[in-house]
Amino acid sequence: MNDVERKLWTRRIDDYRESSLTAVKWCEEKGLSVHILRYRVTRLNKEKKQEFKRI
Repeated sequence: MNDVERKLWTRRIDDYRESSLTAVKWCEEKGLSVHILRYRVTRLNKEKKQEFKRI
C-alpha cells in the first residue's frame, strides 16, 4: 500500500470508528465492500504493530 492509499484508508477507518454504525451499514452508505474495509483495518493494524516493534 502506498502512502496515498494508506492516508485514504486511515481517514476512512477513523470515520468508520467514529460513527455509531456497523461495518456493514457504514460500507453501504459509503459504497464500499465490508470485506475490503475489514481487510484494510487488519492490514493497517499489522503495519502499526510492525512499526511499534522497530522502535
